[in-house]
Amino acid sequence: MAQRKSKQKIVAEAEDQSSHTAQKNEAEERLRLAVEAGSDLIYEWEVGSDSLLWFGGIDEKLGYDPGEIPRTIEGWLDLIHPEDQEELRNAVERHRASIELIDEEYRIRHKDGSWKYWIDRGIPVLDQHGNPNKWIGACTDITLQRLAEINLRESEERYRTLFEYAGDAISVVDEDDHVLVVNPSMCELMGYSREELLSMRVPDLQAPDVRAEAGQAVRAEFERYGNSVFEVANIHRNGTRIPIELRLSKVAGPQGNLYYCIYRDISKRKQAENELREVFDTLTTVLESIDAHIYAADLKNYEILYMSKNMKEGFGGDFTGQTCFQAFRGEESVCSHCTNDKLLDEHGNPTGVHVWEGRNPLTNRWYINRDRAIRWHDGRLVRLQIATDITERKQAEETLQRHAEEMTTLHAVTLDLMKSSELDPILESIVARAAELLEGSSGGMYLCDAEKREARCVVSYQTPRDFTGTVLKYGEGAAGVVAETGRPLILDDYHVWEGRAEVFDGEESFRAMLSVPIVWQEQVKGVLHILRDDEGYKFSQVDLDLLMTLANHAAIAMENARLLQQIQRHADELEQRIDERTNELRKRVEEVEVLNRGMVNLMEDIQRANHQANIAANRLAVANEELEAFAYSVSHDLRAPLRGIRGFAEILAGRHRSDLNEQGREYLDFVVQAGDHMAELIDDLLEYSRLGRRAVRATPMDLELIIDEVLTSLSEIVRQNQAEIILPESYPVVMGDRTPLIQIFINLFDNALKYHRPDVPPTIELSWRGEADFAIIRVSDNGIGIPEEHRDRIFTMFQRLHGDEVPGTGIGLALVKKAVQLLSGDVQVVSAQGGGSTFIVKLPLPNGLGAAFNP
Repeated sequence: MAQRKSKQKIVAEAEDQSSHTAQKNEAEERLRLAVEAGSDLIYEWEVGSDSLLWFGGIDEKLGYDPGEIPRTIEGWLDLIHPEDQEELRNAVERHRASIELIDEEYRIRHKDGSWKYWIDRGIPVLDQHGNPNKWIGACTDITLQRLAEINLRESEERYRTLFEYAGDAISVVDEDDHVLVVNPSMCELMGYSREELLSMRVPDLQAPDVRAEAGQAVRAEFERYGNSVFEVANIHRNGTRIPIELRLSKVAGPQGNLYYCIYRDISKRKQAENELREVFDTLTTVLESIDAHIYAADLKNYEILYMSKNMKEGFGGDFTGQTCFQAFRGEESVCSHCTNDKLLDEHGNPTGVHVWEGRNPLTNRWYINRDRAIRWHDGRLVRLQIATDITERKQAEETLQRHAEEMTTLHAVTLDLMKSSELDPILESIVARAAELLEGSSGGMYLCDAEKREARCVVSYQTPRDFTGTVLKYGEGAAGVVAETGRPLILDDYHVWEGRAEVFDGEESFRAMLSVPIVWQEQVKGVLHILRDDEGYKFSQVDLDLLMTLANHAAIAMENARLLQQIQRHADELEQRIDERTNELRKRVEEVEVLNRGMVNLMEDIQRANHQANIAANRLAVANEELEAFAYSVSHDLRAPLRGIRGFAEILAGRHRSDLNEQGREYLDFVVQAGDHMAELIDDLLEYSRLGRRAVRATPMDLELIIDEVLTSLSEIVRQNQAEIILPESYPVVMGDRTPLIQIFINLFDNALKYHRPDVPPTIELSWRGEADFAIIRVSDNGIGIPEEHRDRIFTMFQRLHGDEVPGTGIGLALVKKAVQLLSGDVQVVSAQGGGSTFIVKLPLPNGLGAAFNP
């Protein structure tokens, strides 16, 4: 124990205490109050009796019941830690006679079994001989302090162990970069001994080429953000460059700031990163070569990490760093069709490729998307999407579907024409099939009476009430307007159209209306219309073309019915005339028999005449059967029955023309002419129908070869008309199909040769120029021209502007338009009456070589 007071001073205090016995009680009271106000325990030890008097509640402080701890030295020693008891017993014995101050530290047991650390300090009270008869002391609980010191020692020991045996290299440096402490791993990493490293500074260990720059960057970064991780390059003792990951922290010390540096060799990681970067560079090179939109987005936060060049061009910018659903879809949150949850299994491993189709709302194009999860070069899982544009395929599929529906409907209408010789069922079938094809809610058909200038409803299909028999004047209502103008009428909302007929007021069952004329030989024979009741729907040009095609079928049906009626009437007249002639011959035979039974020669003549009459009657019966079969044979093979009609008509004309009067001969000529016209019409119609049935295979075609073939076919007509053909020095190569190209130019040249001025030989000039991705081809003539009011309908079937003055069926220019449309082109006409015409054909060039083919 340390001696705190001298013996002389203690004796003086004891004498002073003896001389002031009167003040003892007062001092003890003050001591008791002080103890209660403080945290220490005060005790008084009577040396002679070994009794202990405690002030401050020792029982309570050690968790015992009041009075449970004996108030004796032995009872106190029983509470002392076994390791401390011997030392304290020796101290007790020593202080029975010694006046050396008590200064002991020991452990005393709490009732819960724990140990408390106490410091015990005491002074003696001496008797008159200077010997201690009593000790007064104080016990202070220093448990928290000692435990903290123990923990600190243990922590320092653990730190020292970790420091020495850590796998990472560790050093401590001062603010001047002097190395103060290193561990063995640091020595192993750098190849120096501990003594060598402790004599060096941090820059001595860094690569010379980055020494100054790296030091400044680390300092600036650290001062800004505090504890940080950096990548630096150190030099091994043997000169090898070592990529290092440095973790730096600063601790304030008594002599200034200290920096704790943890170095980790990341050579293998750098090598792996370089290899992964090479793989990634190869991947991006491959992705850039793919003709598709490609991007990668983080699977967790949807951040776009990569966009291919193709995709940047397609979407008009680089959106790297943005979220995929906002940049590529315009959405404010994750897309409902997002495939992220399908690309990983329950263990977070990629599941493979997920393929789906969809239309992008920003580009308005269709894509087939192939999504899969891959590991990005920085270790993140990303969704890699390869989106191939299939818009053209989708459009082609829709076009094919629409064409198939059109062909199915036309085939069904053709079958109806073949199955029925009655007009009304055929017209009802055409309206019903037109409504089905155009998805209309209802429809109708009117037949026109040009003399009375009125149209009468003959078909009322699925209308709210039956309008059959309703008559509209020309110009009244939609049917009256179309009948009067001969032009189609498209109404988006019939209810607000000012020209609606009063008879339909109050009808709320339809909104949109598409109404087209039924034209035969430039005369409006009727009106066909389709109605839709869904608000906001608008009929398209495709709808108009389909309905015009069906209207043409209706015109054919009407004309067939008229021809059949005319042929039947002519046949009836012929049969009646033959019957009358037979009766006359029979009467003459009877008269001759009555007058002269002996006139055998005359009888033979009469028999021969009867025999010839029977042959004629049989032939007429056969002709009638052929004509009756014609009514059931409206198809691509209609030419066969027509050949029969024309053949029998020629037989009648050759053998019995003299038996007919002038009107009969004129009727017979009408039959022959109608047959010729019908055959030509059927040929053109079949050609028009056949043009769209065969799949068009667009390949580069040399237009010069096409024009040579066309002019070879028309050489005789060119010669007969003494026509001048002006051709360009060079020709473009266009994307097309041989058959449609031949149809386009043979009809345009034939048209120019037909419609020339009688007194002027025709001149036809072919020229062209390149424009963007198309060749603009002009076919100009010096013919009679086209009046302005007829230019809109010359490409419609059966539109003949000059009646029978010029031969033809009115289908040629319709063939031109259809062929151009099949080749993804366009055709227009520029003309003035008497000033010639120029037909402008627009055809696509291969690979957009418009500029290269500009003569």
